[in-house]
Amino acid sequence: MSIKFLGIIYIFLLFPTLSLLNIGNFPLLRVDFVGQILLLGYMIFTVSTNNIKIKKIELLLFGLLIFIYSYGSLLNILYFDSFDGSNFFKMFIQSSFVFLICFFILNLDLKKFNLMKFYKYLFNFGFILAIYSLYQVISLNIVELPFESIHFNNPHFQEYSVQASFAGYTRPTSIFMEPTHFAFFLQIIIIIGLFALKYNYQKIINVNFVKLSVVVIAFLSTISLFNFLSLLVVTFIYFKFVRIFIFTLIPLIGVSLNYLDLLGPFIRITDLLHVLFISGNLSMVDSSFMMRIGKIIIGLQVWMDHFWIGTGLNNLGTFSSEYNVSGNWFRYDTDFTFTNVFYIQSLAETGILGTIMITLLFVYMFTQLKYLNINSIEIRFYAQISIALLIGFLVNQDLPLSSSYRLFYFILIFIAINKVKEYRRSKIEQ
Repeated sequence: MSIKFLGIIYIFLLFPTLSLLNIGNFPLLRVDFVGQILLLGYMIFTVSTNNIKIKKIELLLFGLLIFIYSYGSLLNILYFDSFDGSNFFKMFIQSSFVFLICFFILNLDLKKFNLMKFYKYLFNFGFILAIYSLYQVISLNIVELPFESIHFNNPHFQEYSVQASFAGYTRPTSIFMEPTHFAFFLQIIIIIGLFALKYNYQKIINVNFVKLSVVVIAFLSTISLFNFLSLLVVTFIYFKFVRIFIFTLIPLIGVSLNYLDLLGPFIRITDLLHVLFISGNLSMVDSSFMMRIGKIIIGLQVWMDHFWIGTGLNNLGTFSSEYNVSGNWFRYDTDFTFTNVFYIQSLAETGILGTIMITLLFVYMFTQLKYLNINSIEIRFYAQISIALLIGFLVNQDLPLSSSYRLFYFILIFIAINKVKEYRRSKIEQ
């Protein structure tokens, strides 16, 4: 698999809101879906022309995933008149593509693929995007330039993305539609940067604390700050210098943000913690958090009433409007498509059966990445990065499984799994 080709595909996948015909709903026209088609087509061609033998265990796992996770929810068409078939098939196509791409990555011959070089490509690209986001922060919040004067991913969506601000602070999106999407991508860059420092690969990947600090400062999606802090806790397992990182870098960032009056996301977190653990008055929760908490409660209610097979892929919105949140603190429409929590979304859409299948995939990924019997420092480097990426994949909210942003994580993790498996095979043959 060519690094340049995969790099081009990654750029394709960054634009899920852009459509070739400016119609963002039909997946075959979306730029990121075109990227998925190109990537999957390339892999199928490579496997077929090189007579690569398909691995039976992986074929069984991914076959069951597509059948139970995706097709299983189609059974809802037999029970509910309101089942939206077009919504289902759109999500079915996209999720099946994600599974198939992961499956073929495992079956490719990646001996010559330089994953370290690809990490370097990603880190430098992410750093450039972070620099641009800081330009947006300064332009919109300090210089106070007009919103229309700043270039974003897609001008068609300008009133739908960064205009969402709080406490007078407008969040950066870089080239992305949503601040959360930007943070989801930057999390990959932070993980690669941290592990490059730990393994002394910083010169190869072109990482230093200045670059890493810029990326962290750009990481200002509020919910993602929770995820980032959780990842820092996880890194205590691997790092000796994390205490220095936390107690020197983070306070310096806080002082800088406070001086620039850019502490909006952090203030939201402290306010939420106060409401949840001290006052208990949900009506005082920030509106964005209030909406998310309500979605979580309704998502769980939907799942309990559709326990085994859920409502069907992309059909949560067909049923969510029938539920309410008790109390007068929730002031939002209950007709929504996403619960903002990955596992609750999975339970609501595919029920307990589909969620068990997707959990088996995560268990498979983790077991393949276990590095207790790996002596190669480089392979351990790949494995540890991928375990951290898997944790980041699970704790992040909002985005469905079929999202190209989640596919970023899968591609990196499964390339690493391929490398780990090849290393173990070579040791057995020796």
